[in-house]
Amino acid sequence: MRKIISHRGKPVSRLAALFFLLFVFFQHSGSAQQTTIRDYVLFGARSTQIGTSTTITGGRIGSNQLVQTIGNTNITADINSEGRVQLANSNTIRGNITAKNSGSSALGISAGSNFSLPNNKSEIHAGGNVTIQSGMIRGSLYMPSTATYIGPKVVERFE
Repeated sequence: MRKIISHRGKPVSRLAALFFLLFVFFQHSGSAQQTTIRDYVLFGARSTQIGTSTTITGGRIGSNQLVQTIGNTNITADINSEGRVQLANSNTIRGNITAKNSGSSALGISAGSNFSLPNNKSEIHAGGNVTIQSGMIRGSLYMPSTATYIGPKVVERFE
């Protein structure tokens, strides 16, 4: 049986070498989707609430439970929530929206009237139901097959 020799000249079992390689591979491939707190321009542990007539450009907006707008906003950033996303009337989002719905609420993402997702490369990822009163979505919608969507026509929907 051949032994694998480490750079220090000590023998290493093949099983240990295999585990090491798998650990390095999965750690690297899994970290590509991870964000850090430094990626966020606004982040709230329980909620992030954005006031009316607000413009945010760049970075990410996030929360462990809820991201919410109170009035008309213009956001050029990604919105990430472990829970829900609630957008008021007249919101324009030029970025991706992700609501994992980890709190198991029936409604993952809701938006009022005159909602706009004008960028055809933007994506909505919902872990639950999505309700948008009116507006336009040019991007793609990803949600579980068991979830319902109520809103304007979507270019692409994936389950």
